[in-house]
Amino acid sequence: MIKTLIIGVWVAAVALGSVYGAITMAKPSPPQDELDRAAFYAKLERVDSDVISVPVISGGKVHGYFLTQVSFLIEPKDMEVFPVSAQEMLNDILITQFIGNRIIDFPNMTNFNLEEFRLLVGTALNERVGREVYHDIIIGRLDYLGKADIRSNIRQKRYSMSEGGEGVGEE
Repeated sequence: MIKTLIIGVWVAAVALGSVYGAITMAKPSPPQDELDRAAFYAKLERVDSDVISVPVISGGKVHGYFLTQVSFLIEPKDMEVFPVSAQEMLNDILITQFIGNRIIDFPNMTNFNLEEFRLLVGTALNERVGREVYHDIIIGRLDYLGKADIRSNIRQKRYSMSEGGEGVGEE
């Protein structure tokens, strides 16, 4: 009885091992260009922006706020081309693109093209430093909060204007 049980376990183990071996040997290795690209990206340094709050103004009224946080992937040797810290430069470029160049034209906006946003911000960074330094842009956060959303959060006590100090209009 025990001998039959041991033979059954042995047959199951051999069958599982052979299936595992067949699957791992049949899986093709990644192409060399993919391996080179992965090694290149592993060497890049990540520079994060602060969370930037950009008011959406139209017709003299604030309609809401865009909240964004992005990261650039830059080669470590290119970190020294920035006249100020890379994070400060990134924050300035984001604010300039959102407000100065009106990436978000709220009344006329039908949709938001994320790839165009990445291209515009990356091109602006390269123009500012005078050469190509960024290799990729990672969008960490991109939210829109309308005035109604903000008011709703305050009413539901999810956010309080008085957290961390005096509230607006309080004495």
